Amino acid sequence: EKAQKETGHTYIKSPAGIFTEAIMPYDSIYNKLSNDTLNAVKLTFTNYNINSDYEYSMSAPNDVLLIRKQDLKSFFEDNKVRDNITSFTTTHNAFATNQYVFSNIARLVTTCINEKQAAKKAAKDKAGSSWNETEWEKTWNKENEDWDKVLLIPVSITYDNSTNSSGNKTMTGIQHDLKPGYAKLKGGPEEENGKVKSPLKIEVTYTSFNK
Repeated sequence: EKAQKETGHTYIKSPAGIFTEAIMPYDSIYNKLSNDTLNAVKLTFTNYNINSDYEYSMSAPNDVLLIRKQDLKSFFEDNKVRDNITSFTTTHNAFATNQYVFSNIARLVTTCINEKQAAKKAAKDKAGSSWNETEWEKTWNKENEDWDKVLLIPVSITYDNSTNSSGNKTMTGIQHDLKPGYAKLKGGPEEENGKVKSPLKIEVTYTSFNK
């Protein structure tokens, strides 16, 4: 309860304690891209250094899962593994940058953008001359309030001994991390000069076609 009310930062904690929720700027990316081609989207969560003076201080969770909030229940109930489309994993970089870096989540961004645009097109075709985009946006956002939300969750990943075509071990399972772990992440609703600052570091790479 206390953690939920704090601002300027978020938390992740294991075992299965506290997750960080982030709102992705899909609409903003779509509007800025116009007819450009999306190449890559890099998403970074940076954590504060943990005070190691305490005897029982916990280290940051090693592996984390980034997943759409609406998929959380089915992901673990169906024993899924990351698909690198709407679910991704990464390992904590404790020594160099103290970050969780998702190097390219472009497929997540395009999947969510396409999902909304397809719904808009269907609604527009059905409405015909009575189409009201402002009203549709208002209603759609209310009915799909988790559409742009993702969760960062500490997980434990298992592999088998075989390797895939890239020479990496094959991932066989993802479960909630049961080892005690804790990270305080930079980010959260902050204001500066009356404007809300974005708590996420998200880098978008695209190809622009000049007409």
